[in-house]
Amino acid sequence: MQTTTPVRKLLVLLVLAALSVWAASGTGFNVSALLKGISNMAEFLAGMFPPNTAAAGPAWLSLVETIQIAFLGSLIGIVLAFLPSFLAARNVSPVWLTIPFRLLLTVIRTIPIIVWALLFVAAVGLGPFPGILATAMYTVGFVGKLFYEAIETIDASQVEAVRSTGASRLNVWRYGVLPQVGPHFVGYALYIFEYNVRAATVLGIVGAGGIGFYLLHYMRSFQYDMAAMVMLITLPTVMIIDAISLYLRKRIL
Repeated sequence: MQTTTPVRKLLVLLVLAALSVWAASGTGFNVSALLKGISNMAEFLAGMFPPNTAAAGPAWLSLVETIQIAFLGSLIGIVLAFLPSFLAARNVSPVWLTIPFRLLLTVIRTIPIIVWALLFVAAVGLGPFPGILATAMYTVGFVGKLFYEAIETIDASQVEAVRSTGASRLNVWRYGVLPQVGPHFVGYALYIFEYNVRAATVLGIVGAGGIGFYLLHYMRSFQYDMAAMVMLITLPTVMIIDAISLYLRKRIL
């Protein structure tokens, strides 16, 4: 056993090295090009300083809109994901339900949020509304998976105790399952809101509202100092939301 362990480690390293070479050759990974471009990066960063405070007013308003998009999208998505997550959990639903609902959640989750935004912009037009719908759809797929995985880790004896009283399937879910997964659900809800705030900052790039619209506009027009102001406002706001979410999740879980 001791003699094979180093061999296995060596094989793993060789496989990783081979995969790295394969990925680098297929993607044009070039360290020398990066080193040559450092001067361009320095020039780009220099153009951002000092940040132009003229962008602060529109940036704050669009940042508030971004948070609103993330909140409403997260709330709608969590509500829509609630029932499918139970139907996708193997320990509380029959297999003829779990398979199609798992597939549905996988398909929804596989489509990136920016693609959902493009679809809804085409459907309902520009503005924050398609951003809300895109965030909600991605939330359904992402949170639905976390929810049904949490349901599958519950203590089966508590569920059986409720079922042995002759309770209906709905009451089994209500009294045997929900009390066990409730804290996890709340924690995941906070996490997805935190994630969606960050994701919603780029939805404006495709016309789905939020602060991404201004960031893209300033970058395209080479107003790097204005773009820097937008990022200067966005970064601490996102960090504060992340910190509050992390604190609440630690208190709940």
